Amino acid sequence: MTKVKLVLIFALLTCSAYILEAQDSALRLRLKAGDKASHGAFISSSIEGEHSLDELFAVRGGLMYSNIGRTALELRPELFHDLSWGRLKAEALLHYSRQASISNSAAGLGFGIDADWFYGTVGYYYRSIAGKDGKISEPLNYFYEIGFRFLEKIDAWDLDFIITNSEMFELERQYQMTLLLEGCWYPSKAVGINFGVGYKPAGTFNMSSDYYQLSGTLGLCYRW
Repeated sequence: MTKVKLVLIFALLTCSAYILEAQDSALRLRLKAGDKASHGAFISSSIEGEHSLDELFAVRGGLMYSNIGRTALELRPELFHDLSWGRLKAEALLHYSRQASISNSAAGLGFGIDADWFYGTVGYYYRSIAGKDGKISEPLNYFYEIGFRFLEKIDAWDLDFIITNSEMFELERQYQMTLLLEGCWYPSKAVGINFGVGYKPAGTFNMSSDYYQLSGTLGLCYRW
């Protein structure tokens, strides 16, 4: 496995367009409401980075702000041990976000593996949501991330397919997954263009719903 000592990813132009669709029927009035779709878009800017301090310790994280007034900060320090086929790691999750008067704080711990073509992490986190009227604690949540690398052997391209409920700056409950296709193209050795598409389905675990969410990202990467 190629060891990258220092990688900084600057997602300076992270544009997210969200499309929501839901279906509703007014059964009590015996009226068919039909399909109800709502469309909205917002733009967020973020700075993300990953830094390997030595042969055992690394940290990744960043800061995000969106034009709807949401700010999020996240750090994920990890301990790792390299093996012949890949890497074993233990990862801490520290998350804070705020929008209007609602703040969201979470801390967790997970374990995972990282091989050439595949990586995955699963762990537990505790979350506290605070607002004007009090605080709600969620003592039982787990986070997961499963990724497949399609272009691992091509230096100029990265392309990953990811299934997760804990993408950077976004923490969902265990049954709310997000599907991501993320990549980066490096026209030079150091500077690249980062891009991604996300899909968040609903109706998982036999829940009936037509709701979904689409998002797109675009930014700049720098590595050395």
